[in-house]
Amino acid sequence: MATHSLPICHTPLLNGYLRHAYLFSILGTRGDYLAWALSGDYTQLVCDTDPAWMPLDFYAPQGYIGTAFACPFLDTQWLDRIIIGHGFESASVFLEEVIAQGYYAAFAADEYHVPGRAAHGRSHFLHRVLVFAVDGNRFSIMGYDAAGKYGSSFLDRAQMDKAFFFAAGSKHEAFDGTGAVAALKQCTFSQTTTSVEPNRIWLVRHLPERAHCIDPDSVLAMLSDYLNGTDTSARYRMIVNYPNKVPPLGHQIKDPSDGRRVYGIRVYEALVQ
Repeated sequence: MATHSLPICHTPLLNGYLRHAYLFSILGTRGDYLAWALSGDYTQLVCDTDPAWMPLDFYAPQGYIGTAFACPFLDTQWLDRIIIGHGFESASVFLEEVIAQGYYAAFAADEYHVPGRAAHGRSHFLHRVLVFAVDGNRFSIMGYDAAGKYGSSFLDRAQMDKAFFFAAGSKHEAFDGTGAVAALKQCTFSQTTTSVEPNRIWLVRHLPERAHCIDPDSVLAMLSDYLNGTDTSARYRMIVNYPNKVPPLGHQIKDPSDGRRVYGIRVYEALVQ
């Protein structure tokens, strides 16, 4: 069993919401990304007045389709996780291979099988993990522990395979009576609806260092939108019409013009309400 380790930042620029924490845990290992982060991608705010959708977050022009959005410093690839089951004998073998090729891997795991998590051994709960190293029989991952603290922890190969293949009634794991059946159903993998987040794997590796200067026009546009509470998504609807979140399986994408989302400085009033 081989040893492969990718650099990781344990104190990222942001660690609220894993998509930001994972992005900056990777970017934080290099010194050339701040100009990009300050050029508009982390200026505008959006708040959905339906708290079940997305209460508050940074506005991402291209949407959060998974762990993070487009970044010029990263080579990002998405895989349908069904490919892993067909092409590799186990998830751990697949992860060992991609780490050896320089890729970080993020995917939805059943935290019932992840030591140190609040759900470990108690209930089935899907949450994304970031895998960045393997040392023989042990994988290193990032995420929130049972106390809500962001950091690294370990899984052995058997735990990794169980956490990865979370499908109820699949050949890999059946419902064991722990927790509620309704909770386990949220962890069911669909072989037909691969566009939802839990059914895909995010692979990302560093691109060579490159110059990236602050874009004054982008900064001005985003600051103006923030101060005026402008709906920034109106400029990007030809790209994406669901700001910040992919709808859960079985839910419709909400109408972007329904007035439920507020932007910029208006989010504070919405939060008070």
